[in-house]
Amino acid sequence: MKKLILIGSGGHAAELRDYIRHNNQRPDRESIEVLGYIDDDSSSYEHYGFQEPFLGDIQNHSIRHDCKYLMAIANLKYRKPIIEKFLQQGAKLTGFIHPTAIISPSAE
Repeated sequence: MKKLILIGSGGHAAELRDYIRHNNQRPDRESIEVLGYIDDDSSSYEHYGFQEPFLGDIQNHSIRHDCKYLMAIANLKYRKPIIEKFLQQGAKLTGFIHPTAIISPSAE
């Protein structure tokens, strides 16, 4: 089972959480456990009513090496510096492709 922490807890995180739920209903896909969410704005987390815990803010988060991180912030202005910081601290980042996505054979 893949374990994830989502970076962000707003609308993009809520959408990804729904995709992960759908993924976990498919026997042909590896199950994903969401360990929780980190975000500098806890009101986003409260607004969406996630089942998994709020793990604190992004800036003071101590990188965990027992899981991977999934970027769940849609605003590109914030994504890059957070990703760079997390990679420098040894975080393992991952992506997510919805099980029903159609991917061109020429995609890289």
